[in-house]
Amino acid sequence: MTIDNELDRTLNEYNEVQENKWETPMPFEDESGVSFPITVLPSWLKDYSKALASQMLVPIDIPAMATITPLSTSISGKYDVYFAQTDWRQPLNTYIIQVAPPSSSKSGVHKEIMQPVEEYAAEKREVLELELRDNKQEYRAKKKLLEKLENKYADKQESKILDEMKALNNELAELEKKLRVPTFTTSGNITTEKLFHLLRDSDEKLTISTDEGFELISILSGKYSGKVDIDLLLKAFSGERATVERMKGDPIVLNRPLLTMGLFIQPSVLGELRAFNGRGFSERFLYSLKSPKYQEGFGVAIPKVIKDRYKENITKLLEMDDVGTITVSEEAYQRFTDLHNEIKREAFNEDYPEILQGWFGKLTGTILRIIALLHIAEEIDLNGKVISNELTSEDIEKGFALLPYLSSMTKTAFGIVGEDGTQRDLKYLFKRVCDLQDEGVTPYRKLYHAVKRRFKADKLKNALKELEDMNYIHLEEKSGDIKSIEVNPLTKDMKHKEEAVQEVKPVHFKPEVIEDKPLYEMKSDGSGLL
Repeated sequence: MTIDNELDRTLNEYNEVQENKWETPMPFEDESGVSFPITVLPSWLKDYSKALASQMLVPIDIPAMATITPLSTSISGKYDVYFAQTDWRQPLNTYIIQVAPPSSSKSGVHKEIMQPVEEYAAEKREVLELELRDNKQEYRAKKKLLEKLENKYADKQESKILDEMKALNNELAELEKKLRVPTFTTSGNITTEKLFHLLRDSDEKLTISTDEGFELISILSGKYSGKVDIDLLLKAFSGERATVERMKGDPIVLNRPLLTMGLFIQPSVLGELRAFNGRGFSERFLYSLKSPKYQEGFGVAIPKVIKDRYKENITKLLEMDDVGTITVSEEAYQRFTDLHNEIKREAFNEDYPEILQGWFGKLTGTILRIIALLHIAEEIDLNGKVISNELTSEDIEKGFALLPYLSSMTKTAFGIVGEDGTQRDLKYLFKRVCDLQDEGVTPYRKLYHAVKRRFKADKLKNALKELEDMNYIHLEEKSGDIKSIEVNPLTKDMKHKEEAVQEVKPVHFKPEVIEDKPLYEMKSDGSGLL
């Protein structure tokens, strides 16, 4: 054997050993890889979501998730969903946050989705304004009469005059109720005190729907007042009694307030949710994160027949005056139990941070709400009213279809990768490792100085170990210190590296904020399951 042949054989053996030491990298969790299961929607909502996505040139997730808000607005307070086996009742209001970057047609989608609700509310207000004029005149006249009786009673304290005053006060109290103009929807620029008034005036049911959810989150997080004020919103998710004391006048008491929220926000605003850590507020929301991809040309307008059918059914739901309960049928009991157990296992996953455990702890009830809303939406389209009040196994299967999507979106929203970082942090870090490498190796010190504004030393080491566990890199260490990083050659032709290197989308949180205070904080005892 010649020296050249021996050298070739040695090199081939070495290369084979080097290749064999690497395993295929695990894929990054990425919201773009999971799509909303459009088949769960009744045909009229499915057709409308597809048509609106085509008109706005956005992923179908954006309109599909957004349609849940008008359903909740229309049905909440009229129907509940009830699980007899545990005597468990859920209202049908929902809290939803949809995340998309600037210039992603959030405003256009929001306007189209909520237009039937806004038009119906405007018509109702117009009718009420006519009645209001007569009631105002009667109220002013009786108010003057009360003043005269009070003056008369001051001179002659007769029981007859006092009885007249009490009767007149009762009449005025009833008239005051008639003077309240109910509000179907409001924007995010609202304080908790104002929210109490609007809920009281609107039969304790209201929707906050806005394409600029940052306003509401800023107000609630205490950015202007200096204190977090979310007690009413916590109670209005489940319909719990709420009271506010007033400097003047009697306290406002809400017996069963039901609030629906549909908020569009930009990715950077997600970081603001950390102000509510440990309070169970962020865990009440469903999340969707989708960024539109570039598409040539213009969208195609929604066909009139699809738009009319959407408006007609939303209006039917708004006008529906029957009150009822949706139940889980006996034949669907086992499938619902299976769904609950699958979610419950996630809620007790000790590898998850407290905030994610808490979200899964509420998810069975939230998904049951969505299933019931979709059931009623199907009934109203087929029959013009709700005929069947029972959820079938077919309905429960929609929960199984929604579970992977909602789970993936929420993990992305909360920035979950085990305990030490976020998916976007890892993608960014892998990109920098690739950028700085020389012949497949990146010196640790060189990397540290390049990313130190985003990663403190401990966080950087933990994130690198996470990448090593995912088979993207290998760490060369000496005496416990990382000296260099070797890049897995199997990433050369893989989508994972391409995605990481091309990661130019807006990040969810400001890097400097993440360093100082993470979105979630894991307690040492793992407690906090809500």
